[in-house]
Amino acid sequence: MRKLAGFTLIELMVTLAVAAIALGIAIPSFNQTMRNNSSATLGNEMAGALNYARSEAIKRGKRVSICASSDGASCLAANNWKEGWLVFVDDAAADNTAAPTIDTVLRYWSDINPQAVISVRTLAPTPADVSFIRFNSSGALARLDNFGRQASARVTGCKGDAAVRINVGLAGMLSTTKQACP
Repeated sequence: MRKLAGFTLIELMVTLAVAAIALGIAIPSFNQTMRNNSSATLGNEMAGALNYARSEAIKRGKRVSICASSDGASCLAANNWKEGWLVFVDDAAADNTAAPTIDTVLRYWSDINPQAVISVRTLAPTPADVSFIRFNSSGALARLDNFGRQASARVTGCKGDAAVRINVGLAGMLSTTKQACP
């Protein structure tokens, strides 16, 4: 009698059980890795948008701003950056504290991860949410308020040390750091 090569039903069941346990352990870790990578990527995109706005301000010799936007044509009044953001030539009055006036739209970012948390604030002494960041014609951070405070953007949507904090100095230079997620 000839013996057929193959798996028995018991061997197949044991293999499937081991595979199910391995997947049960790996999938949550994989999902978290995906969220962390998404957070880091979004932070890099925000830093790129800020650098783009600054370089366009220098290149054009005009004020250029970045604001939260959901439609690519207007700024949101609220600090709701996860809707998207817009870089544009700012034709606001000479007072740097005035709300932005869109002259020419330069670029629009949309399709932001809905799980992301993006906050843009002024730094100490009293942090406050801001709805736009303005660069002047020399690439410096235009005054956001009467105190001339710097701006800070924080992008999260993760666990671990994958949150990205972007500080915009008064000279317009950016620095990014990784922080612990909330």
